[in-house]
Amino acid sequence: MRFFYDKANLFVMHRPWKELWGVGFRVPGAAGGLVRPLHVGRETTSSPAYRSEGRLRRKERHCIFYYVLGGCVRTWRGRRSWTVPAGSGFLHIVNEPDGGYGYPRAAREPLEFLWFGFAGGGAREIVAGMIARHGPVYRLPPAHPAIRRLAGFQARAGSAVRLRPLEGARLVMDLLADLEAAAGSDSPGSRSEALAERAMKLIEGRCDGISSVKQLSGLLHVSREHLSRTFREVYDASPAVHLRRARMVAAARLLKETDLPVKEVARRLGCDRPANFARVFRDVIGSGPLEFRRRGVVPLF
Repeated sequence: MRFFYDKANLFVMHRPWKELWGVGFRVPGAAGGLVRPLHVGRETTSSPAYRSEGRLRRKERHCIFYYVLGGCVRTWRGRRSWTVPAGSGFLHIVNEPDGGYGYPRAAREPLEFLWFGFAGGGAREIVAGMIARHGPVYRLPPAHPAIRRLAGFQARAGSAVRLRPLEGARLVMDLLADLEAAAGSDSPGSRSEALAERAMKLIEGRCDGISSVKQLSGLLHVSREHLSRTFREVYDASPAVHLRRARMVAAARLLKETDLPVKEVARRLGCDRPANFARVFRDVIGSGPLEFRRRGVVPLF
């Protein structure tokens, strides 16, 4: 049973959707280490009450792939949300407490969709990893082999399809492999990773000519806020932290490889105040510039 809210936001347990067809899977003797399919079906709804929240499904351990055939659906994880149109689908771990999906209240067209449930083995870990790399949303045309495979079970509608453990695992893993391959450069996760990687290359290669995140974002033609958010998602630290470290590592090389005065090293790195430069250098490298010149070893970036 899935849980939803009605228009008054009151907790209900009815089904504000219509099942067009459905197929259950039986995998006798499924090994604990293998993923297994649970159900595939086609459904439709146009009710604002259609809403699933992970915090209300704590006991359910399965994952789903949800593909939109018509209309659109909204899915969310934490504070981020995505509107998923026809021709796209999303991966979801159903009991994530800060995740869910539902019919958008502003939608005007009926939502029609395929959904495929699976569990067991490392399904949750695999799905979590894919979402971390690419985001939850995947674009696939209706004629894609992965979608045609799922839609093809309509011929067995109303029955329980019996599969051997390896057959069931292959059905799930083939779908996930197709989604991984389809992610490409259009997935939100891939775009974020590409932007962050370009920023990191600029930081590593031109740190002596880049003095701020604002300047870095200008070179990449994005806003400072967008760059900072995206960079933190990929590298788990702000671009300012990496830029500061790259500049101090460059300063360390100058101190070791030249006889330039500390004041000149600071100037070349864009620091007009030697005292501030010495403080930042000590914070990052672990010793002051003069002490480092005598006994330090240039760290890797």
